[in-house]
Amino acid sequence: MSEHLIQRAVLQYLRVNAKPEIVYFSIPNGGLRNARVAQMMKAEGLRPGVADLCFMLPKGRCAWMELKTEKGRLSDAQEGFKSRCRDLGHLWAMARSVDEAIPYFAAWNILRRQPALTQVSA
Repeated sequence: MSEHLIQRAVLQYLRVNAKPEIVYFSIPNGGLRNARVAQMMKAEGLRPGVADLCFMLPKGRCAWMELKTEKGRLSDAQEGFKSRCRDLGHLWAMARSVDEAIPYFAAWNILRRQPALTQVSA
């Protein structure tokens, strides 16, 4: 399954199971784009390595999730972002599926209830 399909499945799961007060959004760092669009995005603050999803949590906290395929590996920039998050006290996790993401969502207290592992279609 591609990272795109994993991310779609994770977001589908969150739409049903996340507490309504939790704000989450994707960071459009990946994907192919032409040089002009890439330059514009970089000028607007695009940063290599930033995680795929950001979660705004109560009490001014943030959590970040990187999504990878079964064989995907973190780039050097992603390793650096992970380290920066942890140094600053942010929550950071990597998941390869919805089922792998659920325990992080439960630990971050963003779910309406403690869910069972489930399959979500992409």
